[in-house]
Order: sequence, then structure tokens, then C-alpha cells
Amino acid sequence: MFLSKLKIKNFRKYKELEVSFKKGLNVLIGENDGGKTTIIDAIRILLGIQSQEYYRIDEKDFNDKNLELEIECIFKFQDKSEKKVAKFLEWITFDNEDKPILIVRLRAYIKDFMIKKEITAGESGTDSRFYLTDELRATYLKPLRDADKELISGRYSRLSQILKNHKLFLGKEKKHEFIDIMKKFNLQINKYFSENGDGKEVISTIDEHLSDFLGKEKNDDYKTNINITENNLFSILNSLNLRLSENKIGLGTLNQLYMALELLLFETEGNILNLCLIEELESHLHPQAQLRTIKHFQNKNNENNQIILTTHSITLASSVKLENLILCKNNKAYSMRAEYTKLEEHDYKFLEMFLDATKANLFFAKGVILVEGTAENILIPTIAEIIGKPLHEYGISVVNVGNIAFFKYSKIFLREKEEEKLDIPVAIITDLDIKDNHNCKGIVLGTKNLNLLSEFFKSKNWNKDLSSLKDEIFFSKDELKMQLKEFMKKNRLPNGSEDLINKEIEETDINIEKYREIKRNKKIEEYNIDNIRAFINKKQTLEYDILMGNLCEKFYRAILLAKKKDDNKIDEEIERIKSLDCENRAKEIFKENFYSNYEKNQKRNI
Repeated sequence: MFLSKLKIKNFRKYKELEVSFKKGLNVLIGENDGGKTTIIDAIRILLGIQSQEYYRIDEKDFNDKNLELEIECIFKFQDKSEKKVAKFLEWITFDNEDKPILIVRLRAYIKDFMIKKEITAGESGTDSRFYLTDELRATYLKPLRDADKELISGRYSRLSQILKNHKLFLGKEKKHEFIDIMKKFNLQINKYFSENGDGKEVISTIDEHLSDFLGKEKNDDYKTNINITENNLFSILNSLNLRLSENKIGLGTLNQLYMALELLLFETEGNILNLCLIEELESHLHPQAQLRTIKHFQNKNNENNQIILTTHSITLASSVKLENLILCKNNKAYSMRAEYTKLEEHDYKFLEMFLDATKANLFFAKGVILVEGTAENILIPTIAEIIGKPLHEYGISVVNVGNIAFFKYSKIFLREKEEEKLDIPVAIITDLDIKDNHNCKGIVLGTKNLNLLSEFFKSKNWNKDLSSLKDEIFFSKDELKMQLKEFMKKNRLPNGSEDLINKEIEETDINIEKYREIKRNKKIEEYNIDNIRAFINKKQTLEYDILMGNLCEKFYRAILLAKKKDDNKIDEEIERIKSLDCENRAKEIFKENFYSNYEKNQKRNI
């Protein structure tokens, strides 16, 4: 049994919201005021929590005070044979797959300045009063935990509240071995301070002062005694402390001790629902401690447990699987599970490998700029500062993906359903990556060449559609072969491919400028989906295009300075370069300083 869906109406910032959860770990992420706490509070208000703390709904919880507030939790069971189904039999309904579900609903409204509420279960319209919420209580770790205060003794200490609800103490208020132990302790303490004990003068002195204060009112009812605590279980539990043997520990370690205490009621044998709600897991924890803590919860991730936590930490966001994330944005909650996004299985595998803490900041941004290299990563924020539009003021993140795998990252923002569109603008800034060669030989995959390849691959039972490669241009037959292997996701082409490509596929003269235009338009068409827009340079790379413009001399001087050239030689080199026309100047500088990296990238991209 697990919480499958939460529906909210008219609760705090949400007029209406639906959130889907999975078994195991669910991580709510997003910027401040994204609604993460509201989701956690909605669950704990309806279900209650193991430590029996009560939350009273008040007027500020209503988005509109004239409307009814509604919170609905939908629980799924494995199948009809699950033992827990019988517990809720009178409220059980079935989903589209004929699997049993339990729908529990809280309704609240304001009438005559009073807040009325009711909890029911079952399908809306045929639901009836639900009285088993105690069976569904969640374990809850609140944010901004004052661990030091919560772990010391006291009537309202967290330790005593949790222990009171643990199976070792629950329902044993009048008969527990602690009571007998405490009676013996108190007898020993009283004996020490009695008339025959070493501490008798303490009691006698107190009695003497008290007699003077009370005068004739003092009688045998005012009998002074000293003990550890009262001889009842709750008083004993209130007197307990939880401490580590090392006294000189900081807030971070205390916070982890506090979390360990809270989890005492989680996974308790006999729990019908093992649901844990955690707010701001990262509180007081440095990044490595965060990673160890989230790893612990991932290890607890099994069929019988469910954990829902909130975080602002990019360290945590990057360390859990993408499908475990739920992005809270613009009063909506977007699950990153496969059925809700346009990401494919291989995209998830790629992102789990390469979505590090630096790239994970895209989940907390109001807008995202994806770039493929260090130059753009440095230049774009700098240019934004110069023109008076600093990106951080607008909540825009620049993410260096380090290669041309833009689509794998941009697809994070594409939703399966049109109505669930993520309102986050994404800009892709990429190079055209076409060599500057005006007239050359190459292969155009026009109708004739494409048909030849398609028929050949079909004869080899390779039936993948090649139409998306139409009008693609390759500058060598080797490049075509490499691209076909990449497209087919194969390590080698079928037998006979070499002969076909070498003998039958025709080469032709290519106008490089026309090719650039075709390639640029094709890239833009490929990337421009929903809120994603591609911006592509005109020639080869960002560096090459700068060298073609008015900044060429300054750019080249900066390169020479970085290489620690002699000042006189720098001036001579600048003068020499000035004598060349714009295009030859760019070619020479680019070839000398960037070409080797460019060639590596070209081969990698192929």
C-alpha cells in the first residue's frame, strides 16, 4: 500500500493541484515559495503523524474563504489479495486496471466564523465517514529543526512524544517495567534525604524555612521529599535525554541524531502505511553529509516504504534518480517519471550519469540557457552584466552541457501532455560546426542516395526509417558511414555496406554557404519545441565568428597574452594579421589556436 496521488483544492497557494507519487523515494524540488511545504502539510493534515501532533486548520489555509477546502489522498494496493485491503473493505473502490484503491478525503469550510471539517472515504458522492486515519499516520520530520532543544528532557520534548507512541510504551501507561525501576530509584533517593540518611539536613533546613513561611497552616499534608520524577510512565519518559557519547558535537550531527530518532516510528512492525515526510533534509548538513543521508534513504527504498521529502539543495537534486524528482513550479507539480515526460529510457540513463550538481541548478531556475562549451559559459553571463541584465537577477541559469547532447537536457522540460507544459523558457546556444570551405565535394542524401540506402538496409532487415536524414550533407564517405552507425545505434554496418557506399553513393559539388543555411534551419527545426529555442552562429564556432568580426584584433591579442608572448612580438603579430583580409585572418588564427580541439569535437559529434 502506498500514496499514489494527492489532490488539493482551495488550500493555501493552490486553487487546484494534483501530484502523483511513486513507491519508494519522492523528492520535491524547486525554488522558494514553490509550494513544497504546502504539499507536505496537506498530507499530514489529512493523515496525521505518528507523534500525535495536531494541526488545526485556520482561515489562512483557505485560498478563497468563500469556497470549500478539500484534500484528497489516493492509496494503491498491490492487488486484491493484499491483506491490508480487508482493513478498509467498506471504502475500497477500483481503478481502471481493476486494482483496489482507497480514497480518503478531508473537506473544510467556514460557517458562522467557525471552521467545520469532515473526513470521509470512498468515491465522491458515495463516500462515508472515515474513522481509521490513525492507521494511516505518517512519520514527519519538520524543517528548521532545533535538534538540541528537541533531544533534551521536558514535558514537550520530541523524545518523549515519540517514545510515548512507540510499541514498547504505547498503551502501557499503568504497567511498564520503567515504573518499578523508578519506584526503586525514588525510594533510594528518599532514604538518602530521610531522618536517618546523610542528606537529612537538606530536608530539615527546607522544612524549617517552610514552617516559618506557612505558620500555623503547615500540617502533615505538607511533607517535603526529593525524588527523580513521579512514578508514572509519562513523567519518566519526559525526564529522558538523547545524547551521543561525544559531547562536543555540532548542529549537523545533532540534526542527524534527531532524524534517526524521528525514524524510530518509521518501518515499525505492524504499520499499515510506512510513509515518511521530510522537510529540508539538508538543514545544517554540509554536502557530503547530505549525500550520506540521502543514500541512507535510498537504501530504505523498497516495496513497503515510501519517503516524500523537500529540498532546495542542488547536491541532493543531482544525487537521486531523475524519475524520483517532482518539480514544484508556478503553482503546479511536475513529476519527472517516464510516463509524464518525453524522455526515453536511454535519456534517463545518460542524465543519471552526467546530471551533476552544477547542471542540476536548472531545476531551480526561472529560465535556462544551455551551452556546449566553457567560452559560452563565461562570456554569456559577462555580456549580460555589461548590458545591465545580470542573469542572477532574473533567476536564469547557464548550464554547460559540455557537448552537443542538448536535446537530452532540453527534453527534461518537455511534457507528455500538452496541458502540463512547463512554463520555463530554455535557450540552446550552439555552434554550426561546419568547416570554412567554399567549394568542395561531398555527399547529399537526396532522394536517389536515400532510396539506395533504405532499400539496402531493408534487405538486411534493418528497417529503421531514414527519412529524417534527407538532404543531410557529408564531406566524406567515412563521415557518412560513422553517422549511419550512430543513427542506427550499431557498432558496425551490415555486410555489403562498404561496397554500396563506395561504389553506388554519388558525390557532388557542394556550396558551403547553402549547406550552412540548410544545416542551421534543420538544427533550429529540431530544437525549437514548445518553450525551447535554438540560437546558432553563422559560420563554424563562437570563436571563429568573433574572429570574423570587429573584435578580431582584441581577441587575438588576448590569445597571445594568454600564451605569454613578448609584448614586442605581440605588436608585430597584430600588424601582420591586419594585412590579411577578414576571412583569411580568421582562418589562420582559428587553425593555429582552435583547430585541434575543433577536430576532436567534430569526430566526437559524428
